Amino acid sequence: MLWILLSKKYQFLIVEVGLILARRANYMDCYKVVLFDEPFVGLDPHAIKELKALLNEMKKSGTTIIISTHMLDSVEEFWDRVFIMMNGRIEAERERKAVERSGENLEELFFSITEKERVTEDD
Repeated sequence: MLWILLSKKYQFLIVEVGLILARRANYMDCYKVVLFDEPFVGLDPHAIKELKALLNEMKKSGTTIIISTHMLDSVEEFWDRVFIMMNGRIEAERERKAVERSGENLEELFFSITEKERVTEDD
């Protein structure tokens, strides 16, 4: 798994570590922003559970977590803001509270935006 970590001094550090090592070493305690690229791909259910627990701990401690993923259900329980990208551009940004007020979930929001864009492209 590749983790890109932004330190308090705003210098990038790229580290490849296992979840157990990261938790024991408390790597995450000193970072304000962490970027994960498809962090759940290839993990077994136990590792996914462990990673989700770690992400929730980081969120509670005030760390900003950015996750790039196509697996929407994997982030459904803890996202706060979503940016939906198409063709290398941000097509939409939504806050969780606004999405919940609309009655949609993350997957419905994604398809309502991306399918609308596809129809426009086909015209």
